[in-house]
Amino acid sequence: AAVRTNAGRTDGAWLDVKALSERAPQNIQVGYMTAVLAAQRGDAAMSREALDQASAALSKLTDEALDRLPQALLLGGAIETARGNWERAARYLEGLLRRDPGNAGARLMLGEAYLRTGQVDKCIASLLEVAHLNAGNPEFLALLGRAYMQRGDHAQAMQQFERAVHLAPDAAGIRTYLGISRLQIGGIDAGAAVADLQKAMAIAPDSPAPGIVLAM
Repeated sequence: AAVRTNAGRTDGAWLDVKALSERAPQNIQVGYMTAVLAAQRGDAAMSREALDQASAALSKLTDEALDRLPQALLLGGAIETARGNWERAARYLEGLLRRDPGNAGARLMLGEAYLRTGQVDKCIASLLEVAHLNAGNPEFLALLGRAYMQRGDHAQAMQQFERAVHLAPDAAGIRTYLGISRLQIGGIDAGAAVADLQKAMAIAPDSPAPGIVLAM
């Protein structure tokens, strides 16, 4: 099912997951895949129900069992991230990263969890630990930029967003953050900020964020 989903063959993946869920209704990974596919199909209620069930099943595992199942820790982080339960997500992800500190996906989710719970310095420290491994990852650089922005370090934020935009020039969200960071630095050329925001609007015309910033 995961292979079909990654390949964009969601109809086949849905049939696979339905069959698996009938045979193993308490399987955590099957529950998570059900949630992902239901969200892709626009069924928010089913997605939420599957996430809640997977979370409940995962919570029954002991700490000793989780220590032996790093994949369960990653799934727990992904499930609780999707549920918006940031503190619980952080606990799973911290446990995983103690075993596998180079796991980029877990590090990104943990950084997001720290930001969402106001732990900005902790987010920055966690990301900087592996910054040398993620110099070519625009999502990583954008998250670090957001953390610096939230801390009020706009020069560092702009630097990270510039690097991220260089790697992903058509990422409208990152370009929007770059425009905002330029505006927040005194003395910076406002024209460059406006150009970034206009470019973001051209890339993603349905996104309201760039237009809102430009109108302010």
